[in-house]
Amino acid sequence: MVMSLLVLGFVVASALVWMARGAFSAFLHLLCCFVAGAIAFGLWEFAAIPLKNVAPNDGFFSMVQTSAHTIAIIGIFTIALLILRVITDKAVPANLHLPNIVNTIGGVLFGSASGVLVAGIVVIAIGFSRLPTQALGYAPLYYRDGTPNLTKGGIGSGKLWLPADWLVSEMYGTMSRTSLHTRNNLDRYYPDFYTAGPALRVNDFDGKTRNTINPEHFSVLGAYLMGEPGDPRQASELMVDAAGAQIRYTDVGGDPVSTGYVYGLAVEFRAGQRESNVGQVVVGQGSARLVVENPQTRESQVIYPFGIVARADASEDLYGYFPFRGEDSQFASLGAGDLANFAFEFFIPAGFQPVAAYVRDHRVDLDRVAPEPRQLGNPTGRMQAVRSKQLFSGTTRSPVVTDGAVAYTEGLGNGRRVAITGNNDLFFVINRQYANSLTFDSERRVSGGRQRFDPGQLNQIPANNMLAVRRLSADATQVVIQVNIDPQMVFSLQTPTASAQDLTETLTLIDTNGVRYPPVGYIYEDTREVDIRFTPADPITGTNDIPRPARDGQTTRVIYLVSKNADLRYFALGDQVLVEFVPPIETEGIRMR
Repeated sequence: MVMSLLVLGFVVASALVWMARGAFSAFLHLLCCFVAGAIAFGLWEFAAIPLKNVAPNDGFFSMVQTSAHTIAIIGIFTIALLILRVITDKAVPANLHLPNIVNTIGGVLFGSASGVLVAGIVVIAIGFSRLPTQALGYAPLYYRDGTPNLTKGGIGSGKLWLPADWLVSEMYGTMSRTSLHTRNNLDRYYPDFYTAGPALRVNDFDGKTRNTINPEHFSVLGAYLMGEPGDPRQASELMVDAAGAQIRYTDVGGDPVSTGYVYGLAVEFRAGQRESNVGQVVVGQGSARLVVENPQTRESQVIYPFGIVARADASEDLYGYFPFRGEDSQFASLGAGDLANFAFEFFIPAGFQPVAAYVRDHRVDLDRVAPEPRQLGNPTGRMQAVRSKQLFSGTTRSPVVTDGAVAYTEGLGNGRRVAITGNNDLFFVINRQYANSLTFDSERRVSGGRQRFDPGQLNQIPANNMLAVRRLSADATQVVIQVNIDPQMVFSLQTPTASAQDLTETLTLIDTNGVRYPPVGYIYEDTREVDIRFTPADPITGTNDIPRPARDGQTTRVIYLVSKNADLRYFALGDQVLVEFVPPIETEGIRMR
């Protein structure tokens, strides 16, 4: 309701302003707004990519990344409008004298039209920001009447009282196919454009999970089919879960689809996509979408997944198949590995073919990444591929090199000066009054952030015990491992093997299943400062970002989050193993406090 009032108020204000300035001036302004909008929608994708690349993954300025599309659309539109206004004001410095009644009526009409145009562009742009699912009471895409699938018009009517965003989307979409036609036109890749941004906010934590992704944070491992594009089959035959039960499905318009085929997209997410509050990758039905086109009519449709293949057990490398069942269907990457694999399944109506896929906000060229989808035949074939993990056989993880590695046989120790410990203790006390740059969970454990302390600020036990922090946070599927890289330790980075490696590579722990765990922080101590970094959502990808002790009085503990019950085999820098655990270190008995 608030969004509807704002849009309506803006349009009325625009009508009143241009009524006073006259019909001709209002018409010129409308023309400038239209051209500026066309420029913005033609260039915004190209402008958003560098914004996402330069913005940090976490912290205050991460909002540039999560609002990159909003900034690009509004920024380009504003700059283009200013330039066009300057040109028109110079080219046509005087107003056209018309009868008062014509100026009044024309000013209101053209002013209202430019108000609708500007309001629609701004609402579409705001939709791409990291906002609550119902931003100002408006959600054009949600779950309507208890349906398990995303539907246009999920909240109330699903449109504004004055549907400026829908009108702008339809106008530019239609013109991109006709008078403003290009090969890669807006309507082809963004049907129902006004819903593209809000779809990214239909996720866990009321839209607060990640809505954007950088290309280096994911890979498409491949695609698969059930059924054939040229031989559509009944939906009831293909859309069944692991137990054989029928999956209820409607398209984005709320209509059932009777025939077609299934297209599956296997995606590998990297650690940079972890959520700051849980330290895991979280996906929902709006995290991926498929755009399909009828080659005969050139009609495009956007399709959201009806099912997903996700990890089913944090302690074992097992996957399961799960249908989406409405707004509560969110899936997290269990455990703490550096990679999280998901496969999204879409039901394509008969007569349509895939054009492009979107992983969060990033468009994927299917002809390049998945030119020949694997044929699985039917749901039985899919479940066989799930159990055998064939869907994710194209993983980007490279093999390790064990030449030059040393053996470590002592197992886990306990304490701040041991080589390796399975413990979430800080081994000192932080007074929360001094920890302005750290965040804490409900159990008074450090959950994120970075801060430097004077050693004298630590171990000052506050009178109020609720202010005393002694541990690092880990969820029920994770354990904390701390590795000491001091020069006298076996894990030192001053050994000949370590010194020969590229320090831009990641310093990882690797388990017996080949899962790699990047460092999520460190604790560096010397006589002058104690530097604490704990950022599960932003793992350390370059070893040169870790302080390395070089003399007596300096010590560094590198912090890892490891999947519970994993057996650790290697400590590696990039693909080079530095230390091999003999036997592998079991984490089954580790308990976090």
